Parts: sequence; C-alpha cells; structure tokens
Amino acid sequence: MKRVIKKIAKILFALLFVYGLKVFVLQIYFIPSSSMMPNLFQGDYIWAYPLSYGFKMPFMKSYGLTWSSPQHGDIVIFKRSDRETDTDYIKRVIGIPGDRIEINGNEVKLNGKILERQLVKVIGRQDENPCLAKTDPVLSNYPLWRKSKDYIHYEEKVASRQWMILQAKMIFNKTQENKEPLTFLIPPQSYFVMGDNRDGSRDSREFGLVSFDDIEAQAKRILFSFAKGQATCQSLSQGQWYRIGRRLDFNY
Repeated sequence: MKRVIKKIAKILFALLFVYGLKVFVLQIYFIPSSSMMPNLFQGDYIWAYPLSYGFKMPFMKSYGLTWSSPQHGDIVIFKRSDRETDTDYIKRVIGIPGDRIEINGNEVKLNGKILERQLVKVIGRQDENPCLAKTDPVLSNYPLWRKSKDYIHYEEKVASRQWMILQAKMIFNKTQENKEPLTFLIPPQSYFVMGDNRDGSRDSREFGLVSFDDIEAQAKRILFSFAKGQATCQSLSQGQWYRIGRRLDFNY
C-alpha cells in the first residue's frame, strides 16, 4: 500500500512540476502574422518568460507580486482588455509611464523628440518579396502595399537600445491614413506598443494603451520557425537556421 501511495505521490509531483514549468517558465507562442517583421516572421515559435515583471497566480488577471516593469524596446505578450477574447498579441513597448507619445503619419515622437532612426537597406516590391504580404491576408488586401516599390529597414533607437523596423515610403496603414496626429500621455501602469512592421500592424495607434496587468510575458528567444503554404521565407530549408535560439531581449 505504501508503494502505491509513493508512486501516486511521484506521479502527482511530476505532473505539478511539468505544469509549473509550463505556466511559469516555458511559455511557447506561435506568431500568426507579419506585424513584427523584420524581427519575427509568420510561422515563428518563440519562448516568452512570464516572470520577467512579476508573479501572477494561474487564472488571475492581475499581478500578485511585481519586481520589474516593461522598458522601452521590450517585446511583450498581452491580452486586450477591450475585447472579450483570449487572444494573445505581441508588440514592442515604445512608451512607458510618464512618456508623451506623438504619432504623425510615419513619424513617432517620444517626449518631444523624433525617434532616432538609421537607414539599413531598401528592399523591393511585394511580388519580389513574398514574405512581406502573401503570408498575411490582411496585408495582401492593402492596394498601396502591392503598388509601393520601396520598403525600408531602419534601425530605431531609444536610449541605449535599438531594434530593426520595417516601413514603406507610402503610408497605407488604414488606421493612420487621413487621420489627425495622435498624442498619448501615458499614465502609471500603462504602455504604448507598436509592431515592428509599422505599416502592417494594428497596435496602440488603433486600440490605445495596454495595461500592465494585461501583459502576460516578455518574449525572450526564437525557438524555431515552420513554413506555412507559400511562407517559405522563414523555412529552415532556406537557410534560416541562424534564427534558432536568437535572443529577442537585447540590442540587435
């Protein structure tokens, strides 16, 4: 009888250990769109760490303990409190509490200063780069995306952190087209987030600020990438091995 109890206890301990590992350490997310290109491709699987900023009890919406907070440039996983769905979103933190964010077309100002950018390279049209739109049914419906000839990789910098972004010369993001400039004064416990694919992302420019308690985890590494249909740009068979294990929480 004691042996049976010991075996059951071992099984329960193993199950609790695996559950705890999954909930608190090894959270894996699939990237379903191209809103974070050129850093994350549709079809990527990433590891995100749920204890980066604090501790949430399972099934609780708010943090019980906090020991850090998202910083400029962090890539975070979050849920939208304005929607009654369990969908996860992934974006980059651009504004933190106390910041003033101003959006005017392609121009982003942080506390009165335009975000520092450096041109990296210009890439060709969508039909020459199928990764840019064919993998995403939302993007492929934008006529200006299909017609625009120039897509630019910039290195964007805030303080000591920098990252790559993708932007077209022509504004085709319908959330910004023909709209007045936007201004956000960020209160405590709130964050302004944007996708790295600035013309192909629905983010704080559209749905507003993200609450700290809605943040689930911080993206840490790319685990692997799996091509879907024509999305062969991220296929491992096409030389994307170098992306396996790539860190997402440091300067590029």
